[in-house]
Amino acid sequence: MKKELISKTIIRALIGAIIGIAISIAICLISGSYRDIINHPGAFVAQVTGSALLGLVNMGAMSIYDIESWGLVKTTVIHFIISFTSFLLANTLLGWFERNVLVIVIIAFVSVYFLIWLIQYLVWKKEIKNLNNDLKNMISKEEEGDRHE
Repeated sequence: MKKELISKTIIRALIGAIIGIAISIAICLISGSYRDIINHPGAFVAQVTGSALLGLVNMGAMSIYDIESWGLVKTTVIHFIISFTSFLLANTLLGWFERNVLVIVIIAFVSVYFLIWLIQYLVWKKEIKNLNNDLKNMISKEEEGDRHE
């Protein structure tokens, strides 16, 4: 189980890094800041690297949800702390948002995080309900079969 968790974490982290790089490049292209690459290639590399690391940390941290001995609250709180801290650190090091905008961004971050968590929770709750219903149906069909024998 431990090797499987480590493998999943590495794969998720690498996917997160790729997504981070793609988002960083897309923002660069959309914002028109790609023209600055010629004058400031180090800044571009720093932004892409920071985005890759942010994606790597956040997607890699998703693996804590696979630790079955931890409850949902514990995993959610730990994942949120990792995600939020890495975001604040990246923002501080790379200067993504000014202080007056940062409060709005933090509110948006927390809101989006909660919304994604809520959607996932409701999806899994429905899935569990469906699995339980399927299990009940299987049991009642087995009991019915036993009665006819």
